Amino acid sequence: LSLYSFNIHVLSTSESFFYCYPETVGGKGSDEVVSMFHNFIFTKLDTKVKHLEVFCDSCGGQNKNYTVFRFLHYVVSVAKKLETIKVTFPIRGHSYLECDRNMSLINTKSQTELPEDWIHVFQSARVKPSPFQVIDVDQVLLRNWTRFLQPMFKKKCPFPSRPIRQILFEAGHIRLVQHRSNFNGAWESSVIRSVNPTSN
Repeated sequence: LSLYSFNIHVLSTSESFFYCYPETVGGKGSDEVVSMFHNFIFTKLDTKVKHLEVFCDSCGGQNKNYTVFRFLHYVVSVAKKLETIKVTFPIRGHSYLECDRNMSLINTKSQTELPEDWIHVFQSARVKPSPFQVIDVDQVLLRNWTRFLQPMFKKKCPFPSRPIRQILFEAGHIRLVQHRSNFNGAWESSVIRSVNPTSN
């Protein structure tokens, strides 16, 4: 059986969270990513943080998709947990994320038999500046966010996601999302939220 891991690295504190679970608990799709991101924002992130900047790869099935976009808009405009969220998708091959460096510390040749053994490997992989914090994901944590968000937002993403380099969600824009296909050009705005939250 495969053991999946999802890493969130906090640049300001160097804390690193690994969400780990076997394939019998969940898959590797957008709903799983959003479920773990939700857990991090609402239970792990410092409550003083109001402006969040995220750097992640451009994997369409996990990070760069409409479910994630709708969730981030939900966090800012519906749940009102944060005031702004800006996501940057670095150019592949030109940037090295901290999460990649964290994974390089995991000894993939460790002698293990059970998921619990792998969790111990993750916990002991780093000492400084602090050990990895490993969250043992269960099926209660994983939710169907795609179905939950669908009634509140437009049925289809109003802009092509592939060219996007940065996307910005602000509390003052209840129905809008800002995005651009470069790192320093003008922002474009698109309506993402439905006029009637119960219909598309």
